[in-house]
Amino acid sequence: MKRITVESISCQRDMAALLKKRLGAATGGERVEIVPGAAPHEVSATVWDEPGEEALAEALLYVLLCDAVRFRLAAVVSRMKLPIGEKRRVMRDALRLAGEELGEEGMRALSAQLKECIAHSDRLNLDGFLLFRMKDYLSALGRHVKTAVDLLVEDKCDELLRVLRLLAAAQVPKVSELSLILRADGMCIIADDSDSRIECEGCCGAGGWEEELVKLLVSLAPESLTVYDLSCGRAAHLCGLLRDVFAEKVRFIL
Repeated sequence: MKRITVESISCQRDMAALLKKRLGAATGGERVEIVPGAAPHEVSATVWDEPGEEALAEALLYVLLCDAVRFRLAAVVSRMKLPIGEKRRVMRDALRLAGEELGEEGMRALSAQLKECIAHSDRLNLDGFLLFRMKDYLSALGRHVKTAVDLLVEDKCDELLRVLRLLAAAQVPKVSELSLILRADGMCIIADDSDSRIECEGCCGAGGWEEELVKLLVSLAPESLTVYDLSCGRAAHLCGLLRDVFAEKVRFIL
């Protein structure tokens, strides 16, 4: 028989309930008895034999990966200026990608380390284990948060372009022809067949201006669009967007 105290401030909830839940799904979980500790973040675990040690190690690993890490990640994602649904998606994708990188071999290695801690110590701090034994996983998780945000932005851009494509194809033309002149300094000039002109700065580059320009052109509803690309290659991405959205309505003069 072995008794060990397990604690984690990161979990921020009843550790006894968390650990019992994870033990319920672990083979041999009935070989471990959980008693609440002196504080909500602390429990006393009595392990009856080696199968119990393996079950406790497995349960603790899932507490770390599914609870402690999630609480830490939520604190980071909560500061992002995103709707709640998109925050949940970022968390879900980041955890999935980090889990795929960890893999089954990494899971087995962490489980073995937890079992060793259980066998040779009477106290285990999960926060310390997370910070020192799982630092590579935390580093991967940090990278994958950025990846998850990039995927979200990419999907939102794809959806915006899909909507603009449908609008450009379905709307009744408001003008016969628009001309768009793209200059190498990032300036662009929009002119219609009555020689009305709109001049815009920073049309070719990052910051969302390219998408805003495409939205403006769609709102003007031209029957045809002629693009004079004098940007020396700077407007390649913008030209691709225009070709995607306006399809046969657009022609390019280089």
